[in-house]
Amino acid sequence: MNGFFRAGQPTGFKQDVYEVMSYYAGLTKDINIMTNDGSVAGQLSLAQFQTAMNTGALECNASTQVPVMLQNIVSRLKKNDVAVLISDMKYSPVGSAAPEVLLTQYAADVARIAGNSKKAYSLICAISDYINKEGRVVTNESPYYYLVIGEQDKVSAVRNGIAIMLQRQKRFVDNLETGYKYASCPYDFGVPKNVVRLEKQPTFYGYGEAVDECVIPLKLKLESYRWLMSNKEVLKQCFTCKPKYSSTVSVESFDVEECNNVNLELKRSAVATIKIKVSNMPSDMEVLEWNINIPYDKLTTMVKFLDDSKGENDVTTSYSLTSFIRGIGQDGVVNYQPKPNYILISKNSL
Repeated sequence: MNGFFRAGQPTGFKQDVYEVMSYYAGLTKDINIMTNDGSVAGQLSLAQFQTAMNTGALECNASTQVPVMLQNIVSRLKKNDVAVLISDMKYSPVGSAAPEVLLTQYAADVARIAGNSKKAYSLICAISDYINKEGRVVTNESPYYYLVIGEQDKVSAVRNGIAIMLQRQKRFVDNLETGYKYASCPYDFGVPKNVVRLEKQPTFYGYGEAVDECVIPLKLKLESYRWLMSNKEVLKQCFTCKPKYSSTVSVESFDVEECNNVNLELKRSAVATIKIKVSNMPSDMEVLEWNINIPYDKLTTMVKFLDDSKGENDVTTSYSLTSFIRGIGQDGVVNYQPKPNYILISKNSL
């Protein structure tokens, strides 16, 4: 982490972390500085943190004990609290007994702590320039992370706020979520073609009066989900829709509209419009079952940082993070998938 803190030298890390801290300053009194053993070394005000960050006072040669830090954080969380750990997330049990053995047990330790906490987690990846001891920029893309912990809806809100600020500076990479219990995806419909919608219900009638087909624009509200879900190519892989009675079903198009300043606030809106075409309906009615499968770590743009072969001192990668991701995504911690939804289509006119 020291390359982000070099005294008197600006980095993307300093700019972004200070902006995040400033934005949420009204919601928290202090910033906790954690030691390598997981305890709180001190509490700083925003002004004190700014001074310490810019003067190099936060540089440290101690190792990073992520499991102990994680346990300390979740044990202190009260109901409706949200904690944000800012770290390079490199687990380095230097000075501990049998460090190589501890590394093999890292994923299991994380799984146990996260599973017992019953909290939701969002791991946000960002990049910054990294400066060595001689004052030279080693790389402009050194990864670091914001680990957001708390209740699901509040974690999503804080995740969106942090990601919006990072994206404005083009330093947001991706995020992973775990511990989420998804219900049905919030949705609505646009204006259908060759069929009529029944008030506010997912029910359509009058199919086939003109031609043997119809098009239903399904609008999915994705702001509570991973930002990657707003990528059209990813959404195509995750969206499923199948007929119950063997009609021909296809997707005409995927379109996504994003807005990250709803009502001039750091609030996100992400609406995907999926045009579902139904044709060759063999009976008087059809039932469509649709759903979205939320990807965990199989789809992520942070994969280039997950190479342990370069060692923990390589500032272009995130040593041991793969084990952390595997641990926090094990059974009992991983996300519950959304429930399927249904659309009823009828040839009859009401």
